[in-house]
Amino acid sequence: MDAIIVQGGTNIVLEGNSRLAAYRILAKQDPIKWGKIKAKVLPHSIGEGEIFSLLGEYHIIGKKDWAPYEQAGYLYRRHKTHGKTIADLATEINLSSRHIGHLIDVYQFMVDNEEHDVNRWSYYDEYLKSNLIKKAREQYPKLDTVVVKKIRSGDIPRAVDVRDNLKIIAEAGGKVLEKFAEGKRSFEDSIELAIHKGAGDHSVKRLKKFKEWLAISDTQYEIVNHEGETKKECIYELKKIEAIVSRLLKRLTKLS
Repeated sequence: MDAIIVQGGTNIVLEGNSRLAAYRILAKQDPIKWGKIKAKVLPHSIGEGEIFSLLGEYHIIGKKDWAPYEQAGYLYRRHKTHGKTIADLATEINLSSRHIGHLIDVYQFMVDNEEHDVNRWSYYDEYLKSNLIKKAREQYPKLDTVVVKKIRSGDIPRAVDVRDNLKIIAEAGGKVLEKFAEGKRSFEDSIELAIHKGAGDHSVKRLKKFKEWLAISDTQYEIVNHEGETKKECIYELKKIEAIVSRLLKRLTKLS
């Protein structure tokens, strides 16, 4: 059981309040067994900056139990309140400068947009990761407000939808992106139009997967070594595929 951390003189618990609360409940039942708790007492003169540094080492380097939102909040306060540069923090916490900068940016975004729901961290994390979305934000300043509103309303239901589908809308650009960024079209309708426009390369990805599966020697061996009725069905299906591919190639050649 880790010791709680207390500031000497004030007896303020800096780390371990949940453990202390549990001890107090248990002490009511058995004061002899639970009447004392392990504690590390820091000097009364320790400064706020040193306390923050200590807690960062404890939770990020040591136990590594802080979620990204909590890590970001800690780094944000160290950067904004205590004047630590991102380079300083990278040395102090042993994380890359790029990762620290991203965490601080996401936290700042949530602060700027008065977003207090920590469960939405992953949405904004994905939102600020994408270079495609970054370009769309620069082009349409209202996009941030629209996206935050749609996340809160559930129109963008999952963080993975930001990662995958919002990027498709940004990739489509043009009127598809413009209507969405102005809040004039729903998320689902915008995705559908973006895919229809060719964004996301869904068709190409599916064709590549089929080609790769068919090119595997084990797949070919299994198909070739079928017998009886199964063999006839394989021949039938492959001929059908051949005919469809032939027609598609003729149409694509004409269009190009």
